[in-house]
Amino acid sequence: MARRLLTASSVRTGLNIASWIAPALAGHGAYVTFCKTWKRANLRVTEQEVHASAIRDVVVVRGKRVVTYRWGDGVKPVLLLHGWRSRASRFASFVPQLLAHGYSPLSFDAPGHGHSGGEATTVAEYGRVIDEVQRRFGTFEAIVAHSYGVQCALLAVHNGVRTRRLVAISGVADLGFLVDEFHRRLGVNERVVRRLHRRVQQEVFSAGQGGGQRSPGARAEAAVPMLVIHDGSDTTVGMDHANRLIADYAGPARLLVTDRLGHQRILIAREVVQAVVEFVDETPRPASLALAPEADD
Repeated sequence: MARRLLTASSVRTGLNIASWIAPALAGHGAYVTFCKTWKRANLRVTEQEVHASAIRDVVVVRGKRVVTYRWGDGVKPVLLLHGWRSRASRFASFVPQLLAHGYSPLSFDAPGHGHSGGEATTVAEYGRVIDEVQRRFGTFEAIVAHSYGVQCALLAVHNGVRTRRLVAISGVADLGFLVDEFHRRLGVNERVVRRLHRRVQQEVFSAGQGGGQRSPGARAEAAVPMLVIHDGSDTTVGMDHANRLIADYAGPARLLVTDRLGHQRILIAREVVQAVVEFVDETPRPASLALAPEADD
């Protein structure tokens, strides 16, 4: 613990000093630090059986080896996207239920996470992995994303990844929130934070999103139905993020609020898994039926 605190203190001091004598260097250093995962999440005992049953493959994106996981026969693929410093195995509770309903769950450990290569990743790189996974395994019936993965899913869909439905669980509504969290935890000065905000925004611009640091859903052309699930007691990503995701989204969206599940336990709650599977299973009513007048008695 002391070593970690000393490292954080050294990084903070170095970035703060550099912000006055070499601002561009400070911005670059902050961005590199911001993108590093530093610590990988461990595989939990409760996830081991499902994790071990997966078919593993490897895709390479910009030189990084990304481990993918597949269950089922490949028909009707549903992509599961983990959050920051997390891993694909966190969706173990979803796999049996999706299989039982005829879907083929698939997931991957993002660069710098789980069993994949690299020490860092970005929302743009995460999106490139999603695109490569779709190229290899086909159009998704649904994308189910958690936390940071929600922004990655929205950006990917905005940039052309095809899916019939979207599920955002405990989703981050904008990338600026992540920069502010970096600021709060590391304690760098405002000059560093302003540089980092600009660098993150440039990354999103270069990835094809012209809406700044707000949710890519605000400009998504592929306005597929979206289910937003958020816990009212989530202290990691507050309930306001769910409301903003709904408000910003260009397509039809609905909100499911859970109670006392927090930011992580929401992924293993039976009612959440059931709600997601039911949403993915829904068949949209044809427009002709939706608009037809009711018959007189």
